[in-house]
Amino acid sequence: MAIYKLGDICNYVEGYVNPEIANEDYFDSTGTPWLKVADLIHGSNIYSTKTYLSTLGKSLAKHENQLFKKDSIVWSKSGSIGVTSILGIDAMANRGILNIKPNTKYIKNKYLFYFLCKNKTIFSNKGFGAVLKHFYGPNLMNEKINLPLLKKQQSIIDIIEPIEKLFLKYSNCVRINTFENVQSDIKNLIDIIEPIEKLENNIYRQINKINFLIKNIKITKQKIKLSDILEPIKNPPKRLEQASAKVLMKNTTLISSLEKKGTYNTNSFFCPKETFLFCSIRTYLQKYCILPIDADVNGTLYQFKIKRNFTSLLNALQNKEFWQKTNLLSTGTKMPKISQKDFLNIKINKTTFEIKNLTKLLVIQNKVLIKLDKLKENLIYLLIK
Repeated sequence: MAIYKLGDICNYVEGYVNPEIANEDYFDSTGTPWLKVADLIHGSNIYSTKTYLSTLGKSLAKHENQLFKKDSIVWSKSGSIGVTSILGIDAMANRGILNIKPNTKYIKNKYLFYFLCKNKTIFSNKGFGAVLKHFYGPNLMNEKINLPLLKKQQSIIDIIEPIEKLFLKYSNCVRINTFENVQSDIKNLIDIIEPIEKLENNIYRQINKINFLIKNIKITKQKIKLSDILEPIKNPPKRLEQASAKVLMKNTTLISSLEKKGTYNTNSFFCPKETFLFCSIRTYLQKYCILPIDADVNGTLYQFKIKRNFTSLLNALQNKEFWQKTNLLSTGTKMPKISQKDFLNIKINKTTFEIKNLTKLLVIQNKVLIKLDKLKENLIYLLIK
């Protein structure tokens, strides 16, 4: 065990291949993959990019090291700092990305990958810049690492690899400086966190099956307005936990969590459990939910009491034609918004039948998910301590 600066045990190359985007001659649909920060997925392998360089674009590289090799680590130094991936292909990159290479006499590539993944938040918090944050190569190389011997590193890798997804998701709970610490912390993850994850995944599978069922219910030729299904409400706030578009998940009735009391001091309204919320801004994001508990709701979400025919509405929400309508009815350039009047005037087809107690079922599932998330958060806090 020894403490090193990263610069003593690895080196890096900056992407710095920056073709002029407007010049099509630099690009080719079957050329050399060109990485941008947006292409990186933290903790994952990269097998493709959105953009490819032509021979002319590739010629912008200043030296051959700017072709990053398959199986090497790529790391974002700008914008979303610390996003760490392993290349599954040879690629070039723009200036926002570093290619980090270990000195294999001291550190294994996979161990370095785990170290960088685990410390993403730490590096990100050290970023600087008024508009776009940066954490440059020399800054990273100055960071310290408590490094086990190579044989111990391999033992640590062998423990983590079988449950790598779980480790990457909760790496802040795992100390990787010694074999004993990794063994103990991984056991805690498997014994304490993994069962909750499995339960959550089972509930999500149930919800997906319900959504599939609702989407495929036969519809009649009878048209009904959303105003026949929904009744607008607006109540003064009660200083409860809050909900906004941030916690609504795409095209599902779920919310991921609730925000703290007082997150929004103005433009918030009390909504009782089972209120239907619809995000009026940027409807292309397809955000709506059934509120699982009493909460204060941000005013950008339209708030409705469900009167009847809710299965018909959920059926419509599962189909792209509905969202095409809301997008067309939205006005504004930066933040297009649909008016409540236009929303309620939308006509949809009535389904052949209604599912009884559907809102109650969806509310119960979401309640359980929120409680599991809070339980997991508390357990993670204890594990870190």
